[in-house]
Amino acid sequence: MEPRQPLTLGLLAGPDPRDPSAATLQVADYLGRLHDPIAGIRVGIDSALVAEAHPQVQRMVETVAGILTGLGLKRADCRFADWQTLDHLVQLVQLPDASAAHAALLRTRPQDYGPQVRARVEVGHFIAAVDHLTALRARGIFLERALRETFRDIDIALLPILADPLATIAELDVRGGAEVQAAMGRVVKFTRPVNYLGLPTLTLPIPRDGGLPNGVQLIGRPFAEAQLLAIGQAYQRQVPPELARPL
Repeated sequence: MEPRQPLTLGLLAGPDPRDPSAATLQVADYLGRLHDPIAGIRVGIDSALVAEAHPQVQRMVETVAGILTGLGLKRADCRFADWQTLDHLVQLVQLPDASAAHAALLRTRPQDYGPQVRARVEVGHFIAAVDHLTALRARGIFLERALRETFRDIDIALLPILADPLATIAELDVRGGAEVQAAMGRVVKFTRPVNYLGLPTLTLPIPRDGGLPNGVQLIGRPFAEAQLLAIGQAYQRQVPPELARPL
């Protein structure tokens, strides 16, 4: 864990006088807490949800779980209820937002967009405002449920980042066809619902053994960034980061 990551987070975190919805909690000393003890922290794995990933990715999760338990964390079971519902709701939130952000450029400079990106950002124009607002209002309900049920007996959760081994550009180049949403949905299957819940996450690299890079995510309770960074610091003593090799 490089010092600049917790330092940067410390600068970004905290109340924003221009945003009345921002939390007013005191910002943790992320750098000073990098060496917090992590033994006994309960890491939860939703085995049914992880089973929806490619078998190779499932083995990656088990590899990381073994490293974490070797560091003193305690493995436990957990369950994310309504994962598909969360994925549906987050699209109702993000797709209209993306369409609104790109609306002017889509009207005046559509040629600047590749067919795949254009197909993705246009979808939000066809989502009803009532559905968008309903998804926004439902977020707090689903977050409260996740904290009450998923995190009832755990401190952090462990999920993959990608559902499949790292795809090639050709495999994801579906252009603007009807399959673009399904292809991208598979890529963000394990991350998009977490974005909807607004929970802090930390990505950890998988030991590569000569293969392509991949990662898992640790998901914490609200404002648990210091805890996640301490785990990441300990983890990367066992799994040092690797620089990308020239192709």
